[in-house]
Amino acid sequence: LNNVCFVLTRLVVPAFTGHFHAFRQGLSKVNGHAVANSAFRTELDASGNFKNPVVVFGCIGKRAVVARDVMKYLEGKPIVEATLQGLLEAVREVPVERDATYTTQFSPEGRDNYKRQLIVSFAFKWFATISPSVPQQIRSSQGPKPGFWEARHESMSVTQTLKSTGQLTMPKAHPGSLYVGPKKEALEQSCGETKYAGDMPMGPRGTHGVFITSPTIGVLNRVDFTEALKQEGVITFIDHSHIPGMNSASIVPGDEQLFVAPGSNVPYSGAPVGLIVATTHQQAKTAARFVQVHVDKPADQPVLTLDEAEAKKAFLYGPDFPGKQINVGDVDKAFKDPNVVVVTGRFQFGGQNNFYLEKHTCTASPDDMGRILVYGGAQCPDVTKTMTMIALGCSSKDIVIRVRPMGGAFGGKFTKQYPCFCASAVACKVLGRPVRVAMNLTQDMGISGNTRHIFRCDYRVAATKEGKIVGFDNKMLVDAGCANDYSDYIVDELLKRQDLAYNVPNYRGILNMAKTNNPSATANRAPGLAQAAAITETVVDHLARELGVSQEQVREKSLKPKTGAKDQTGQTILQWNVPDLWQQAKQEMEFTKREAEHAVFNKANRFKKRATAMQPLKYAIGYLNMSGATVTVNVNAADGSVAVQTGCCEMGQGCTTKVLATAATELGVPVDQVSVFYPDTSVLPNLQTDGGSAGAELLCQATKSACEELKARLKPVEKELLEEKRAKGEAVETNWGEVCKRAFGPMPTDTRTLLSATAMAKVPKWNDTKRSKEHPSPELPYWNLDPLPDGMWQYYVTGVACTDVEVDVLTGEYTVLRADVWVDGGNSLSPLLDLGQAEGGFVFGLGTYCTEEILLDPTDGRNKSEGTWNYKPPSNKDVPQQFNVKLVPGNPSSRTTYGSKGIGEAPLILAYSAVSAVKKAILASRQERGLSSQFTLDSPATPARVQGCMEVAAKDLTLQG
Repeated sequence: LNNVCFVLTRLVVPAFTGHFHAFRQGLSKVNGHAVANSAFRTELDASGNFKNPVVVFGCIGKRAVVARDVMKYLEGKPIVEATLQGLLEAVREVPVERDATYTTQFSPEGRDNYKRQLIVSFAFKWFATISPSVPQQIRSSQGPKPGFWEARHESMSVTQTLKSTGQLTMPKAHPGSLYVGPKKEALEQSCGETKYAGDMPMGPRGTHGVFITSPTIGVLNRVDFTEALKQEGVITFIDHSHIPGMNSASIVPGDEQLFVAPGSNVPYSGAPVGLIVATTHQQAKTAARFVQVHVDKPADQPVLTLDEAEAKKAFLYGPDFPGKQINVGDVDKAFKDPNVVVVTGRFQFGGQNNFYLEKHTCTASPDDMGRILVYGGAQCPDVTKTMTMIALGCSSKDIVIRVRPMGGAFGGKFTKQYPCFCASAVACKVLGRPVRVAMNLTQDMGISGNTRHIFRCDYRVAATKEGKIVGFDNKMLVDAGCANDYSDYIVDELLKRQDLAYNVPNYRGILNMAKTNNPSATANRAPGLAQAAAITETVVDHLARELGVSQEQVREKSLKPKTGAKDQTGQTILQWNVPDLWQQAKQEMEFTKREAEHAVFNKANRFKKRATAMQPLKYAIGYLNMSGATVTVNVNAADGSVAVQTGCCEMGQGCTTKVLATAATELGVPVDQVSVFYPDTSVLPNLQTDGGSAGAELLCQATKSACEELKARLKPVEKELLEEKRAKGEAVETNWGEVCKRAFGPMPTDTRTLLSATAMAKVPKWNDTKRSKEHPSPELPYWNLDPLPDGMWQYYVTGVACTDVEVDVLTGEYTVLRADVWVDGGNSLSPLLDLGQAEGGFVFGLGTYCTEEILLDPTDGRNKSEGTWNYKPPSNKDVPQQFNVKLVPGNPSSRTTYGSKGIGEAPLILAYSAVSAVKKAILASRQERGLSSQFTLDSPATPARVQGCMEVAAKDLTLQG
């Protein structure tokens, strides 16, 4: 109806006394559209036969499909087994249209088969729901009861509980013993008062820029912006010709262009070709729609998949590069042992987007003396300034970067912020006016790409019959994308961290990086190690199924020994406590009891299975990337209040709060007397990196050093003040405020003292790759040294997790029922914040391994998951229903100033325990139905992949017990 001419006054819904049920399988439990859905309605005649049945399926075509042949078949039929089998056969004949949305290099068939299986499963569930008599073990397949509230997803009606336990007793004068309340930014953030980069004022001359990107791969012919310039408010169009310096926005200068120039190759679909600038953001967005990007066909066929890259030898370092390699022990000899059991397989990992809430945003403004001031979010302020300097062709002194609090980063603002910083700075230089560039969700996910590296691994593993791993041989191919970015380092982590907590005496790894026409991959929370854990835990499960033992037996037999433990590169592991943690957790988490309970449940339920899995943790923390951890502690003489200038790139991890607590503890002042400032390269230059879970403890170390320097300077002042009081007959005592006032006046005075101290956290001697005549600077980056310097890694974070899941055999959907997560956080700098980091890291890992799937089109490279319609980070309903997190006390690091450990990333690894439990549930169902124990569950473990591993056959869908 045309609602301008008509008004709806009444809507009549006729009463219905029959049976109505609806079923749905979504991409996620909440905020997700359906992969397939269905609705069933029927009445029953006096004999209990179907009368006027209606069957409708959705999301299997462009419109809802009314299954008339199915309805015709059901009419007048009794509710018996024969009718069920006829119904399922009729549903299998319902056509499912091809949907290319979910087609990727690892899923060439997409989800078409999954949709077919879903509508058959829905029909089976419906029939089981209306059947008057159903065996007990089949009842778990029945649908929800009629009614709106009753029909809600189960996750909506189950109470979620969270219990977190942290160490509250700390050594004397430890920052973690000082209660500072919630994260200092928390209240401002929750009230919407935090000033992000996009909130920085620009004044009346402020402008807004929107990226113009290429729709396809090829050779850029031209960009026609004629019509765009005619739109209201448009000021100009910025492209490669306006860049005064190098056309570059990558960590390797020139590796990736800021704006693709005409005649140049468009390296991937979504690459920036220019920037439209207008008076308002909406005007810039509107004008961007009028820009036409003309791209010619590429000279060579684009390389979009790992198979294509391997066939063409399209490797990052050239066709003859053999790949990075590591060899430990004698792998070939281990496999020749006649007493070992050998398994081989292929595992594929589909990447992950960083998905920070605040998308890349920068505000650039003209500053004094010709400088450019840029506000933005970055994890490496100095390198970001250098990249901006290269694009502007100016000196480093001419650029000031002020890092604002970030709405998340997770490694995505380590290198991927360069285009936004460079583009805003170039536009500001050209116009002489402030320019704000703010990417929307689609652009951010398109330009940044998949971020976490896609890879595949072909493995061969040998183990004793009891399950102890004795040999591990694997070959990996990683999609680096169109450029290096930081891939060389990240894949090195993937290659050298596969031992995890296990003792692997014989290991060989070969890894090559494919150069494809996908966006360059980069760091993502726990870079490299997240993928390494997925490979190794996949191997553990494969061995367990082959040997007929539990995953936990393989893990326990293969753990590194209590004494003399070394990592895969030969470094001695200090304070190694995983063997003891494992046994303690196994008992306190009641693993055996939970397994027994799940066995009883599985016996009573054919189409729902439960399982639990335990997993140990070893996560390396190093400082070699962390140069420039600098702070300046300033004391205000007027009242003794403290202002700390830091390198804290605040991403939500609470770094500034920990620095604040450190300053307050070391100086002995109340917390409300201390203020902490965000990075400003004009105040503290050379702030290289805040990441790798190590930024906070290094900055706290620098804060401690600066405070100690100030206290040493103030000792003579305090002594002088006490002498003066003694001479006047006053009480011979002082406080902090009095000492600070005396240190700076009044005139004349002999105690005037500098009340500012700057300190930088230096890498301790055991972690320093020294430079000398005997040890010159290596030609290769330090991570490529062979052998690696002993003690290169500062310490290791350890822990254990035990996770329970329930899996729907018919749909593949699963729920994390319970997760117990223990993390050894040493002497935490802030127990409350670190508990939040552990909780968040684990849930982030559920996204990594379970829900977040990158959909890169294998035919044209388009990112089909550039938004939340097809991309699903974990929601609140993906959090375990019972979530118990504990910071394990009593094992402080001997290599950090306060005995702390960085735990922002390590708990992510433990989330793979959920996938291990899912694999156990799959195995339980397969064995019950007489199938083999062999299957492969690639990552992420989406419901579609889980259901595919179930291999439910027609004979399995019966109501007979």
